[in-house]
Amino acid sequence: MTYAEYKQKKDEFLSLIPTLNLSEATGSAYKAVLEDFGAYLEQTEGAVDAASLEEWRAEKRKTVKANTVNHYFVLLGRFFDWAGCEQNHAKELGIEVVCYQSNHEGDLVDKIQEAYYKIHLNKYSHGLLNRS
Repeated sequence: MTYAEYKQKKDEFLSLIPTLNLSEATGSAYKAVLEDFGAYLEQTEGAVDAASLEEWRAEKRKTVKANTVNHYFVLLGRFFDWAGCEQNHAKELGIEVVCYQSNHEGDLVDKIQEAYYKIHLNKYSHGLLNRS
C-alpha cells in the first residue's frame, strides 16, 4: 500500500468511526494512532510494508511503554484488516464486500438480514432475466 492509498483509507475509516458504536476513548485512540503512523510515513516517504511498521514500532518504543506500543499495533492491525477486506478478488468477481462492526446484536442481525435479502433478490432477478 502506498502512502496515498493509506491516507485515503485512513480518512475513510476515520469518517466511519462515529458510526461504529465505539467508545469515545477507542475512537480517539484509533485517530491518534492512525494519524501518528501516517505522519511517520509522510516524514520518511515510505510505503506501508513490514519494514515501515517495524521502524515505526522501534521509534515508538523509545518513548512509549511496550504494552502501549502493542496496543497501537492491535489498532493498526484492525485498521489494515478493514482496509484490506475489499481488496481481495471480490471486486473481480463482481461481489460487494461490506465490513460492519457493532456492539449491538440487533444491528448485526439487521445487516445479515439485509445482505440475505440482497442475495436472494439478485438470485431471483437473475432468474427472471434469463427467462425473458
